[in-house]
Amino acid sequence: MAPRLYVFRFQQLYQLIPLQSTGKSSGGMMGGMGGDSTLAGQSYFLNIKKGFCNENAPCTVYAGKVGVQFEDGTKADPSKGVYIHHVLTTDTTKKTESWLSSCDNPTRPGSSVSSMGSGTGFVGTGEDSGDVPVLYTSRDGKANAGYHVGQGDAFMAMVELVNYNKEAKQVYITYDLEWTPRGQEVNSKGMLISISQCKGKAIKTSNAGPTNTTSGKWTVREDGNILAARGHLHDGGVAVDLFINNKFACASKAVYGGAGSTAEINGQQWQTISSMTNCDGPVPVKKGDELSMVVEYDLKKYPL
Repeated sequence: MAPRLYVFRFQQLYQLIPLQSTGKSSGGMMGGMGGDSTLAGQSYFLNIKKGFCNENAPCTVYAGKVGVQFEDGTKADPSKGVYIHHVLTTDTTKKTESWLSSCDNPTRPGSSVSSMGSGTGFVGTGEDSGDVPVLYTSRDGKANAGYHVGQGDAFMAMVELVNYNKEAKQVYITYDLEWTPRGQEVNSKGMLISISQCKGKAIKTSNAGPTNTTSGKWTVREDGNILAARGHLHDGGVAVDLFINNKFACASKAVYGGAGSTAEINGQQWQTISSMTNCDGPVPVKKGDELSMVVEYDLKKYPL
């Protein structure tokens, strides 16, 4: 019999003050994400020492989703004046050997943009995540794999939100996780890699039209399977293409508009990225394989 799957929610309350400045549009932020005015929001650090599935025993997480909602339980999104730039979470207790090298440095272990300190990145979100969870198993659930969480592991989250409303708002940061008590599952390893991790690389943007930025290369450090992959872009982004050994593997494309992703700011309609399409696995990779990506922006079609 398959193990019973548990679902639980953790939430933390914050107050958002109105946006004070809009910042400047620019390229070259974290790989594939680009620069934009949403960086003028508020930053928070959330420490989570209890409340997750590992209080009493180790657990395995198969999927997780981070959200932002108002006190009445409704979703906080651009249509209601709240923009999620990012929520990045780290298991600060867990130490994991990186499965990818640093960009263009095959002998040096790589680091995940989502990890803080020496910990291991966990579930996160941006406005482009939509309602799609972070997966640590295959989408059909058949892969015997998940994210191992040790008993008593502590977590930290870096939160960047923007409040375009004229008044302060109270919002909850929420975590919804699917998990079971620890079994014999393979420990999944996730990494958020960035073009900005490659020396001399910055995201190219132009108001005149499409631009492409090609990353350096990350070398695979151990045999395994890519179970799932998804690009992360900010407004103006079009797609992130994944290549393995210089061969096209998958395109994760930006989807604009849809419920909750259209807002009116200073009298102008603004459509944000509501989601990114997924690259589903398993895709086998071997030690020595090289991963790279091409990021496309089009500020003429999707102006900031």
